[in-house]
Amino acid sequence: MRINGMDVFDATKPLMININKTDATNGKGKDPGACAAALAAMRSLGATKARVHLSRVYLELDPTALGIKSRESKVWIRYQTPHSLRSEIIALDRGGKVAPGAHKLIPPKPCIQLAKRKKQLRNKNAKKTPQRGNRALYHKVADVRARGANK
Repeated sequence: MRINGMDVFDATKPLMININKTDATNGKGKDPGACAAALAAMRSLGATKARVHLSRVYLELDPTALGIKSRESKVWIRYQTPHSLRSEIIALDRGGKVAPGAHKLIPPKPCIQLAKRKKQLRNKNAKKTPQRGNRALYHKVADVRARGANK
């Protein structure tokens, strides 16, 4: 996976971001690169860019500081968005305010890591299980930021 021509790597260690009052007041709704959480990540973690989405957080960091071997000077590191931060994002996108506080960004679970997904997509002989029973309706959160890291 690539964002703006740069490689994306899965995080291996959790990180804490602390949203303060300044981040909460300066954060813009429906903008993954300028919301309160993105501003807090850039301020506290030294990221040059941050994109905070409902399910994933992408941070542009120096790979040598993280122990990642890359030919590029900057790479994107992918985290899962914690439920607490997701709730704050929804509140901000719908015109509310973000409450200051700490949030723990966690590495992606093994089932959704980029390396595992590539292997799953390449496996052409994988069994396809039929859909069983009636599935519950999927709830889509309305009136929030657009999906996707490249938008």
